[in-house]
Amino acid sequence: MRECRKKSAFIHHHGGKVKDIDSAARSRFIRVTVWVFPIIGFLGFFVGFNMYGKPGMGLLIGAGVGAAASCITYFIIEMLGSSGVNFLYGTRRPIYSDYEKYEGELHQARHQKTQKKYHKALVLVDAILKKAPRLPEALYLKAQILVEGYQKEEEAKIYLEKVLAVLPGKGEAYHRWAQTLLDKINTKARS
Repeated sequence: MRECRKKSAFIHHHGGKVKDIDSAARSRFIRVTVWVFPIIGFLGFFVGFNMYGKPGMGLLIGAGVGAAASCITYFIIEMLGSSGVNFLYGTRRPIYSDYEKYEGELHQARHQKTQKKYHKALVLVDAILKKAPRLPEALYLKAQILVEGYQKEEEAKIYLEKVLAVLPGKGEAYHRWAQTLLDKINTKARS
């Protein structure tokens, strides 16, 4: 029981995984040292060498000043918490386009369509369109599924027109593909 309590001071459960609490602190310390020590150490060497005229004294002062600056920076970051880390490393998170967010789901839906499992493909595309109703790739895929799997050309035209509205530029691939499929449906309807 005692061992368990001792270990709990060093580890905790995080998302079903046991994680070493100190690993994040060690990682921050290493990052701070890598960022701060060389810069401040070089400045300390430069000042020490110029003051005493000896490279050895410059190295000694540079190492001392660099180590002290690294430790001070680390403790400031620890006191500030995440805002200190954000100061050093920035707060920007990657920005993903809707296509990038739903690329995997689109791929699954396309695969289901090629396997002629239109119901599964339609369910996947509808789920994507609930989250991203103006995603041209999903709109076009839904139109394809409606035409190929269910012969619902009139309903497919609605989605193709949405693609054309979302992508007004005729140079876009999905614009051209949607226009081609729409023309094909209209030609079939006239004959």
